[in-house]
Amino acid sequence: MMIDSRLGSQGLYLDKESLLKILEEQDRQTGFVPDRAITPERLREMILAEGIRREDRIASQELIRMREE
Repeated sequence: MMIDSRLGSQGLYLDKESLLKILEEQDRQTGFVPDRAITPERLREMILAEGIRREDRIASQELIRMREE
């Protein structure tokens, strides 16, 4: 992946085509299939259906645990 060190209003310029190819290959290797039609509302419904409660703050707790290691 090529990085152009010139700073612009958006930060560093990246060769986005190379980055997309890398990410697509990673998705293929891991079997990840993105759902391009999902909405934030639908995602919230799916999370609730799995029994995950917002007040448990699972992601935040994991980040804190990793930082403290």
